[in-house]
Amino acid sequence: MWLTRSRATRSHWALSAAIGLALLSANGLYWLLPTTPLEVSTWEPAELFQARLLLRLDLSALALTASISLLLLTIYVTGPARPGSASPITRLLGAGYTGLALAAVMADNLLSVALIWGLADVCAFLFLLPAAEDEATVTGLTRRFTVQVISVLLVLAAAMPARVYEQSIGTGWQSALLAAAVLVRVGLWPLHVGLPPLPGVRRGLGSLVRLLPAAMGLAALDRHLPAEVPLLVRLALIALGGLSIAFGAIRWLAAEDRLQERPFLVLLFAGLGVTAAGVGQPSGVHAVAAAGCGLLLAGGLSSIYVPHEAWHRALGWAAAILLAGLPWTVNHGLVSLAAWAVTADLPAQLGSLGLLLGLAAAAIGMAGLADVRLAGWESGEGFVRGAYGLGLVLPLVGIVLVGILLTGSLTRAGLLAAAGIVTVSITGFLILRRGDARLVQAAAATTGRSAARLQHSARQLWRWVGRNVGRGVRQLAALLEGRSGMLWVYVALLAIGLALAGGSQTP
Repeated sequence: MWLTRSRATRSHWALSAAIGLALLSANGLYWLLPTTPLEVSTWEPAELFQARLLLRLDLSALALTASISLLLLTIYVTGPARPGSASPITRLLGAGYTGLALAAVMADNLLSVALIWGLADVCAFLFLLPAAEDEATVTGLTRRFTVQVISVLLVLAAAMPARVYEQSIGTGWQSALLAAAVLVRVGLWPLHVGLPPLPGVRRGLGSLVRLLPAAMGLAALDRHLPAEVPLLVRLALIALGGLSIAFGAIRWLAAEDRLQERPFLVLLFAGLGVTAAGVGQPSGVHAVAAAGCGLLLAGGLSSIYVPHEAWHRALGWAAAILLAGLPWTVNHGLVSLAAWAVTADLPAQLGSLGLLLGLAAAAIGMAGLADVRLAGWESGEGFVRGAYGLGLVLPLVGIVLVGILLTGSLTRAGLLAAAGIVTVSITGFLILRRGDARLVQAAAATTGRSAARLQHSARQLWRWVGRNVGRGVRQLAALLEGRSGMLWVYVALLAIGLALAGGSQTP
């Protein structure tokens, strides 16, 4: 792609679409690959660095890789309908960032998770920073990058006591640290630290940067959170996930401009995945991975959706139907989990209610896309228009194909729950369509004010931490630069040597 940067735009589009199609086709290799983890690299000497980078493609990871591939292909195919929004460099960076996301969802130990997350975050930050046009945007990008760094540090903290070369972690405070890392990464705390306004980058690569970090977080939660976790961790996941579902659903339903409120659909699906992790997954149900796939596919459709033809509006109705949790669709795993949790303990029952209401809100909001005003075409070429229509259909096809992949045996309880979600969705949509949305709008205004106060408090805390960290760094620098500076350096080296020597001993 870099070598063809000087060629015509049509060549760039054809090459990028071919790359996206090849990446999607490569998912078919799943049935030819061994089930054992693939060891990417090790560090030598093994006595000191007992760690390995491991990747493994299981069923959940396959569903996520297929969804990521479809998202990239959708963005590439619809690119010509947005002239000037993409270049060979942005397409190249989009492919590289997607590759890191694919590796992240296949990471088989926490060391691999932390390393790949860190690489992806640095790449996104370095690309987006030059696109910032004012100081506020730079501050927003820096805050978002700092939050992501915190999530990586929390993953490392969860990994260290478990010896990072192992694949599993304990069920105690290590699982709590992992859960905290994912909560920070998917944007539940601080409350939805999203992308600041970046004209020209919002769609295309901006969609990848907004959607993929949350999907990477849910993939880690699906694979590495132990089946049995402390009750306090479960309650925290269900409570914060439910808060995210409520906030995202209210803002998504009350939106006067669906296209402006698309980030809250991402927040809604992130809450569904976190809540599903708190409820727990019975055998054969991949609910957290299903939430991640729904986030990628539904979020991808809403990110690039601008109706230019009358039939484009019908895709909003189709998306609403497919997101209601019908059998052999991507959200049916969440419906099956909610139906199973009704007979479990009280926290699981509360989580089940949140899942059902969240899925109904997602479906109602997607149906609202059918009311978006038609926009004029920026290109008059028939081929561009056809490619754009194909790109809008691809996420809908993915919702079905990935749903078939993840759907296990159908249960009566799951079918009844899906029918209930469809009924609630239709009723809620008709109520909102008649204009009886005063309660939802009032709740949206209240949550907006609460979010503003929370974000103000978070900024104040950020400034306080920055001042104290700066003061501590200055004091440490004064100590090391004094007469006893070399002595403290020797003490630090001795401590590091003793720690490494002790860590390499085996019982």
